[in-house]
Amino acid sequence: DEEEKFPAVVALDCEMAYTEADPMDLVRVSVVGLTEAELSSMASSTPVSAASAAVANGGGRVLLERIVRPRAKVLDWRASVSGVDAAVAAAKGVPREEACAAVRALLGPRTIVVGHSLHSDLEALGLLSPHGNSSSSSSSSSGSCSSGSSSGSCRPLRVVDTALLFPPPGDAPQRLNRNQTT
Repeated sequence: DEEEKFPAVVALDCEMAYTEADPMDLVRVSVVGLTEAELSSMASSTPVSAASAAVANGGGRVLLERIVRPRAKVLDWRASVSGVDAAVAAAKGVPREEACAAVRALLGPRTIVVGHSLHSDLEALGLLSPHGNSSSSSSSSSGSCSSGSSSGSCRPLRVVDTALLFPPPGDAPQRLNRNQTT
């Protein structure tokens, strides 16, 4: 079945560096996920929800971990948060487009993407239009990732953003409208 090759749920996190061209330039992307079968086995083996079991039991597998070469001169690596500096990026970094394509390849039509403040991560990966418009599958001057779709459009994402549940004190959470997911 086509659905079974994709994870049922993924946790996504991106780290950014501050560059001359972009204060949110992607330098690291991490994806952890669970298949439908893994979720089902957790749910059947414990009285708590599958999601709670995954967190409590440390379930899930690292599906993707990529260091990404920044697209411009870095002004602040934010290495204390990202774990990435010039030496790491030079030794292990892949082009942004390659990292974005790898993330897109993990996301099936029913995959649920979970993360905190996902608007920044999705925008950095080219999965969210910064202006609320659907993005094309072709790369643009801003370097948005190709979806691999020949139709020129991207499918909607199923997103759970914990920033809506746990916003920083005094901060209004960023809300995505339907037209912003691509």
